[in-house]
Amino acid sequence: MISQNQPHSCHHLFEFNPDTHATRMPGRTLLLLVVCLILFLLINCGQDPLVFEEYHLSQIRSWVTEDSPLAGDYHDFIVTDSDILCATDQAGHRIVFMTSDGNLLHEQGRQGAGPIEYRKPTDIDAVNDTLYVYDSLNRRLHVLKENGDLIRIVRLNPPQLMPTGLTVGPGGRIFSPTGGYKPDGLLTVFQSNGQMETHLGELPGPTTMLIDAKIIREYAVRGEVAPFLENWTRAQATTDMGVIAISVAVPRAIKFASDGTVKWDVTIDFPEYRELVARYREINLTRSESAGVVMTLWRDVAPDKQGGCFLLLNDPEQLIVYHLNSKGILAERLICPDFDANCIYWMADTLWAFDYNQQLFAQFELMR
Repeated sequence: MISQNQPHSCHHLFEFNPDTHATRMPGRTLLLLVVCLILFLLINCGQDPLVFEEYHLSQIRSWVTEDSPLAGDYHDFIVTDSDILCATDQAGHRIVFMTSDGNLLHEQGRQGAGPIEYRKPTDIDAVNDTLYVYDSLNRRLHVLKENGDLIRIVRLNPPQLMPTGLTVGPGGRIFSPTGGYKPDGLLTVFQSNGQMETHLGELPGPTTMLIDAKIIREYAVRGEVAPFLENWTRAQATTDMGVIAISVAVPRAIKFASDGTVKWDVTIDFPEYRELVARYREINLTRSESAGVVMTLWRDVAPDKQGGCFLLLNDPEQLIVYHLNSKGILAERLICPDFDANCIYWMADTLWAFDYNQQLFAQFELMR
């Protein structure tokens, strides 16, 4: 258990009276004690300490994809209830199906705009035994059976500008981040046929169609985030019919219920945040004025099975995953050193991860 509490104490001063052989408390000391008590209550009441469980991850199995038919530029993957791993190879314009111990079952797709063709497939979701693959440059969804057979193609109307961060929930509802390019909201919701249903959330920053790298750098070197970047989110559908919008550059997450009401809106208080701000400040200091780099807190997000999600911290030195539970509370931190994951998935109480640099898939169990 990790806990960050600030100790608070008051010095109780007493005065001894030799005439009465009794201990009495002067008025000024009593006033001091009252002030200390008030300060203690103001600081501690209504403010939860940073408390979460910490678990180390132990690798169960792994396999390298390099120099094999499995080699790919994997952006996202899921693991089905049948223990089949399905991954989007965005550079290869294909979907790869493999066993949970790394054997290739088959692959599907090629570059193009026809059926079973992709131009940079990015996000993949599984709802029961149905797969949803976002064909980002064609701005459409392939809906597949678990074996890869095509069910239908869904075109989003209107098409979305964000190339990634899309998610599909129970019933086939589609949630796409807006990126703040238009004053519509944080997320656009589509029906299962691709027709727009509604927008969710209010934009915290100004809308813009022009991402100015110079402005991004100016804010970053001051240890701040450009206001329009507060609109950038990733979306994660949850098993309880909701959806979570996770901010990319600021530590914030909002959960919406199925009817669009806000269930919670939280600041994600995690200890590495200041370190990440400092790192991006240093990165931007080394860049030219027109080459600002956006601070990215989370590399990936994956659903749990209780209405929350797992967040992959942007840390190239080690694998750190936070569990944000269904109540919006940071409940767990999972750690494995020397594993540079770029995407994760949670299935059957184990964590799966892909390390792009090592071209390595791995499955981990929690050391409780």
